[in-house]
Amino acid sequence: MCFKQRLLWAGLWAGCLIAAFSCAVKEDRTDCPCNLVIGIRGGAPPYYLSLSQGTERVEDTLHTGSAAFERRVVRRPLRFQIYCADSSLYVPGKGLVIPPGRDCPPVWSAVRSLVAEGERQAEIVTLHKNHCRLSLAFKVEGQPAANFPFQLRIRGFIAGYDRDDKPVAGAFDYVPCPDGKGIFHIGLPRQTDASLALEIRDEDGVLRAFPLGDYIVQGGYDWAAPDLPDLPMEIDYARTQVTFRLECWEKTVERNVVI
Repeated sequence: MCFKQRLLWAGLWAGCLIAAFSCAVKEDRTDCPCNLVIGIRGGAPPYYLSLSQGTERVEDTLHTGSAAFERRVVRRPLRFQIYCADSSLYVPGKGLVIPPGRDCPPVWSAVRSLVAEGERQAEIVTLHKNHCRLSLAFKVEGQPAANFPFQLRIRGFIAGYDRDDKPVAGAFDYVPCPDGKGIFHIGLPRQTDASLALEIRDEDGVLRAFPLGDYIVQGGYDWAAPDLPDLPMEIDYARTQVTFRLECWEKTVERNVVI
């Protein structure tokens, strides 16, 4: 083999080695940015975003329903919560906090975990209804009571949601006022048990307390449903008993209060 041929073969071998080495070494692009675009279905603006990735957390607000959240993130796992509710009750780093004296506002929310990949990633998030609108309509001896002469008080042990959309233990204490038709409306957060209580009160204190949470569960209401339906309830005071009615259920208990 002549000298020129040996040089040619050496060059070919060197080129093959370089190519093989280049194919074996893959570029680590986990620290490269990804443009994350989050579209929203459900609820109404403004929308609030809490996004965490490792030890970093960002908060953002979207004031229109025709746009989407856009964030540049690292190509790594991340988790975010989106919700729309009364912004005065949202505490950054904690979630939605319902103080005593307030009921649960309308809440639509969702939590998502994902891995950011590629230069651009689009996600569509459907928000779920995370509140129950309880409507209590009173009757006396079967007739609508537009002017119910007593005060109602609803008490429970769930007072908001954390950053993962899970109910948070706390004192729920709310005194509703009737609307023009004498119906009491109460916003309830998602419950984890049947501990809700209804108190009938006058100026001297509690006349009678009822296990409202038990009645709601016995009536077939599912607090674990993805979207919480609203709940109309009728309460009928007769001379010797009180009847609680839901759509396909009723419960009658003896009473010791003279109305």
